[in-house]
Parts: sequence; C-alpha cells; structure tokens
Amino acid sequence: MEGLARAQPRARARSTASRLELPWRYARGRRARVKCSAYRLRKGRHPLPVPAPASTHLPGAPRPRSGRGRRERGLPAFAALLLVLLTSLAPPPPGGTRRGGSSEVTEHEVKASMLRHFLSYTEWPAGTFASETEPIRLLVVGKDPFGKVLDDALTTKKIGQRSVVIERTAKLPEHIGAHAVFCGVLEPEQRLALIDLVAGRPLLLVGETPGFAADGACVNFFFEGTKVRFEVNPEATRSAGLSLSSEMLKVATLVKSRRR
Repeated sequence: MEGLARAQPRARARSTASRLELPWRYARGRRARVKCSAYRLRKGRHPLPVPAPASTHLPGAPRPRSGRGRRERGLPAFAALLLVLLTSLAPPPPGGTRRGGSSEVTEHEVKASMLRHFLSYTEWPAGTFASETEPIRLLVVGKDPFGKVLDDALTTKKIGQRSVVIERTAKLPEHIGAHAVFCGVLEPEQRLALIDLVAGRPLLLVGETPGFAADGACVNFFFEGTKVRFEVNPEATRSAGLSLSSEMLKVATLVKSRRR
C-alpha cells in the first residue's frame, strides 16, 4: 500500500505530461512539485522555457555591433547622416531646376550644402590657422557656378568656431592664401595649372569637372544618373597634409592619380 501511494503522484504526473504532450522531465520530481506543476499547467502558467524567436540574420551578412561605438572627433552622428542624405538627393541635370519651380532644389544648392560638410570634415595641419576662431577662407577660381547660393550655404552659419569667408577671382592667381579652393569654369590647361599651383600645400581643392580628382584634386563632384556624388583622391589629400574624416570617405568614390 505504501509503495502504491508513492506511485500515484508519479502516475498522475505522467498522465498530465502525456495529456499536454510535454516531456516527462517537466513533470518529474517530488510530490509537492508535481502538484504545483499540474496546477500551473491547468492555469496556463507552467514555467516552461519559451523558445527563442527565429533569427532574422542572413548567413554571411555582418552582424550589427552592440553599443554606440566610437565617434569621430568633433563629428556628431547627425552630421554624418545628413551627408549621406545630401548625396542621395536627385537634382535635375546640370544647369536646370526640377519641374520648373523656383522653390525646387537645384544642382548647385546641393553641391553648396555638400561643400559646407566637406569643410567641416577636413582637418588641416597644425599651425595652418593662427587661432581657433580664424575664419576658413574659400577661394572660387574661374567663373562662379554658384552665385548667391554658395554665400547662403557657407556664410550664414559657423563651422565649429570658425566662420567662412568666400573670395572670388575670374583668372588663375599667382598666389593662393586660402584654406580651400573651388575650381569653377576654367580651360583645361588652366585647371591643370591650378592643380600644380596648390600641389603639396594644405589646401582642399574641390571641382566639378570629369577627371578632376584623378588629375590631382582632393574632391570632385560628378553625376551618377541624376544624383550628385563625389569622388576623393586620397593620394592628393595626403600630399596636401589634409585629413578627411572616415565618415566622409564612407560615402565617397575613391580614385587614384593618373598624373605623376
């Protein structure tokens, strides 16, 4: 009789586990544990392990990093996101506006906004600026394709503690004292002469002519379909003693110099 009494809780547990299609190990144990488990099963509160959801990670794809990660010095995360968004805008073909509306964004409005970010993502060598508040001087050489758009984009807000001063010259100057140069409309031989003039100096040279970066400029705009993109020549940048943020290089097309 005593053995039969001891066997009854186990039998009930087996019956409960079988009825609920549970493994026997979930109903094994002492009598109190069996009673508790049976009660929880009836109430739908059995402490069974919940299966983990199926993984959505694709085989071979890089897994996201945990945590916030390291940020570039002086570069907030929203600025990097903004740069990516700007390079994804689709302005009209060169020289036009979209849908005939004056309020629509133009090609050079996009380029002016991107040029502002280029200046904020560039680190000049120590000693280039006399103080932490000395303005960044941008020189536009040749016919200016921007007009007032460039002033609105660069001179209305500071980059860090520095304001931006824009200078313009229609002809190729003999000496350049600016920190950045934008090559406007120039003859091919004048563009090459401008590259030679700034070579090896701490100047960020930017243009918008096909092959300009491969000729020795630091940054050059180009069109990919109807979208504004930009390319970077790392060799020319290093030769100028400049350091471009990795956030900028992530969304750039890297090119090599074809002139030696």
